[in-house]
Amino acid sequence: MKIICVVLFLVMLQWSCVPNKNESIEERKNLKTDTSISITKIITDSTSSIIKTDTSNKNINTAQILLLPGALQISQTDNDSITKIQSGTPMEETLNIVNKTLRSKHLSNVILEDCGVGPSSLAVWKNGLTLLFQNKDKQWRFYGWLISKASPGITTLKTTKSIGVGTTRQQLELTYSIKIFKTSLGIEFSTTEGFYGILEGPAKNDKIIDMWSGVNCIYR
Repeated sequence: MKIICVVLFLVMLQWSCVPNKNESIEERKNLKTDTSISITKIITDSTSSIIKTDTSNKNINTAQILLLPGALQISQTDNDSITKIQSGTPMEETLNIVNKTLRSKHLSNVILEDCGVGPSSLAVWKNGLTLLFQNKDKQWRFYGWLISKASPGITTLKTTKSIGVGTTRQQLELTYSIKIFKTSLGIEFSTTEGFYGILEGPAKNDKIIDMWSGVNCIYR
């Protein structure tokens, strides 16, 4: 409605600005300049009153997931609250929390019958996160996580000390007490805190390519 009123006002203003035959050329020039300034001001004022930029942060995700030994931590950066998903949390509750925090539904949920630790259900996300669930007391529950390379453009998850996929061996050793050993999977590592993973090589600058904690289906 405001836009229609502005248009009508501009039309009326233009009619009122038709030059009188008795006016001098200099007067007409001044009138034209004043009219242009007035029209510009009206359009600017009207546009600013109609179009308002939404500066609210309602679309900003203030929660993040951090990796813990055999668990997950949900941290709210706006109020410093912390929620932990501990081993044994029901699958439905876990998936609801993780999906809501990541603002992304898991891609798949498959059951592996031949997993070495027993039949397991795996939920996978684009950021490289995989959660493992097992059926205990007739209910699927969370028991472990694995993090791998994320899809392009998506940020991967890290521990509370910023260690994760892409971290160098040197950074890992400076942060945690670790052991390095070679297996059929490659160069593996373990920490006293309960993190495990695979490095792309033995050098200091070689990076973590997979990392896990808790119960997992790791085939060696």
